[in-house]
Amino acid sequence: GLWNLLERNIISTITATTAKEEDNAKIPPSMVQQFSSQDSANILWSFAKLGRKSDRLFDVMTDQLLSLATKGRGSVAADDDASIIGEESFNSQDIAKIVWSYAKVDHHNDSSSSSSKKKKLLFDALSQIAIQEIKTFNSKELANMLWAYAKVGYSSTSSAKKLFDVASELIILQSGQFRNSQTIANTMWAYAKIIGDHSSSLSSYHPRVFDVLSKAAIKQIHTFNSQALANIVWACTKVGHNSPELFDAVSREAAKKINGFSSQSLANMIWAYAKVIPIEGHSANLKKQLFDAAAQSAIQRIDTFKPQELSNMLWSYVKSGHSAPELFDAAALQSTRSLKKVKYSPQTISNMVWAYAKAGHSAPELFDSISQVAIKQMNVFNSQTISNTVWAYTKSGHSAPDLFDAASQYAIEKVDTFTSQNLANTVWAYATVEHSAPDLFDAVSQSAIKRDLLKSFNSQAISNTVWAYTKAGHRAPELFDAASQSAIEQIDGFNPQAISNTVWAYTKAGHAAPELFDAVIESKASKSHQSKLLPLNHYNGERTKIFTS
Repeated sequence: GLWNLLERNIISTITATTAKEEDNAKIPPSMVQQFSSQDSANILWSFAKLGRKSDRLFDVMTDQLLSLATKGRGSVAADDDASIIGEESFNSQDIAKIVWSYAKVDHHNDSSSSSSKKKKLLFDALSQIAIQEIKTFNSKELANMLWAYAKVGYSSTSSAKKLFDVASELIILQSGQFRNSQTIANTMWAYAKIIGDHSSSLSSYHPRVFDVLSKAAIKQIHTFNSQALANIVWACTKVGHNSPELFDAVSREAAKKINGFSSQSLANMIWAYAKVIPIEGHSANLKKQLFDAAAQSAIQRIDTFKPQELSNMLWSYVKSGHSAPELFDAAALQSTRSLKKVKYSPQTISNMVWAYAKAGHSAPELFDSISQVAIKQMNVFNSQTISNTVWAYTKSGHSAPDLFDAASQYAIEKVDTFTSQNLANTVWAYATVEHSAPDLFDAVSQSAIKRDLLKSFNSQAISNTVWAYTKAGHRAPELFDAASQSAIEQIDGFNPQAISNTVWAYTKAGHAAPELFDAVIESKASKSHQSKLLPLNHYNGERTKIFTS
């Protein structure tokens, strides 16, 4: 149609070739520079705004703009001054439109092709021009530019980091200009994205940016749409910014607009509230109302949720301690159906079964379906997802011997990537369901000793590990010696149950650990729970005391 004709004519004009030219034809550098930066910005913006992705058009525009921005050199060094780069050709509106357009159409964002490399050079050059001209940007231009750099993932370069820093200063000085909900939300999202992806990018300015933008958002909260509401609480949570007033304001507004949220926005918002520091008093009531409304809204359109979104929702409700049995029932039914059609990632699978197990919500048909899927994908499960999955099946009391066989095989192969908590949870799960896995227990013991991991085991991990080996009847003397030493060093961190299980394990296994038993008797937990202590004939003839289980 008309847009295809326009696209061909623009490309032909830039390259000084006919519209019939092959798509892979090389563009002579001497034939670039037909359009001004403003013309180019407007063309790209128009195509992006209408959602028309044209790789060929954006490629020839990249050559054109890169030549303008670097005065024909094709690249620009970080220490070049403003007189060398082409800042006189680009104003703030041009820069914002150009980078926004590339980000909007996701142009060459996933490859190491020459086009992608040129685009990166262009963004680097434009960031240096923007730094020089930063005071000329209005709030919308600034927000769109920062959003674009964060969206395309080019925020880690030195010039991009400097761009975010100088932008921070401008935002703080001109905070009164931020009165538009989308501008506020895009700016907060951009900073959260770059801080989350590159924690070293955090500067002293960034927390102050969130302070001023949070206050601006509260004043305009009634103008925020559902996507913007979700983005600002997600952003605050992502960077660890604590703003109870903002979260209260969002709770009230989001509850009114709950059916306007997309499934992704709803999942992201609930995740943000689940991750934020515990909320008490009036704020807790607002949060409860929001979570109740979100659950009901999600149930009504449960089939619109992608697996990861649904998994994240369930995780968030459990993490928040908010009961939502109807949501869990609906999610189980939907997931059981979709497992036959849609591929679930290992992370989604492990998070989902973990949520049901942690909530104590029975979903046998879902667990059966997930087991069949997980067995086929077990080769791509990592240590965390293997550990969480077998823990969840054990915690739920759901038998899945074939799953445990497959998990054992791949856990052995990846055992040296398991953290101390992963190891403890895994052997605890196998011992609890009495699923024999001697090779796995050998591998876990050898890896823990080889990597000197026992020093990093906390009291619960030590207790669970030695309990599991004893329960499974699997001898591991070196592991028990190392665990004993680690337990002694942190004995006052053991609670009564952990001490009881640990002493039982050593006694039942017949593994002498007199120094550990002496430490137990002198521990704070032992002295503060005398009424719960029972005498026990120690295996070496001594008398010691343990807690009742």
